Order: sequence, then structure tokens, then C-alpha cells
Amino acid sequence: MPRKKPVGRPKKEDYYKKSDVIHIRLTHDEKLELNWIAQITRHSRAELIRMGLELVKLRYQLSMRKQNFDEIMENDIGKPVKNTDDGK
Repeated sequence: MPRKKPVGRPKKEDYYKKSDVIHIRLTHDEKLELNWIAQITRHSRAELIRMGLELVKLRYQLSMRKQNFDEIMENDIGKPVKNTDDGK
């Protein structure tokens, strides 16, 4: 005899992978603003939060690259340039 399909709501694990779930606390004003932006852009609140997190990650990566670039420039500019002509 074949097994019956489960009755009721699917488990939470069926909806999301555990790595996809992020809990963020928002104030009431932040929730209202997020709802307002979601209505205008026709995105869900979760999509807007994911986009914001992606932007934060990208900004962090850019700041790290800029910091590394600044350190390299400081090191290179601080050293005197070697002259190979010897004044001849």
C-alpha cells in the first residue's frame, strides 16, 4: 500500500535552507519604512533586506581593497626612487 502524503503545513526546513535564514530586529519605524519601500518597489521585505546585506558585503570588500591599496601606496611613496644614471 502506498504511503499517504503528509497532511498540514510543510516543515520550516522545506521552505528555507538553514544558511538562508537571518534574524534581524527592526524598530517599528524601520518596519514602516521597509513596508513603504516594499510597496513602491514591488519587492518583498525579505528581498529588500537581502539586497541591503549584499550591499553591506560589497562595501566591506571595497573598503578592504582600498585599505590595502592605501598601504601599498604609502610603502611605495615613502621609499626613494633609485637613479640608475649615476649623474652621467
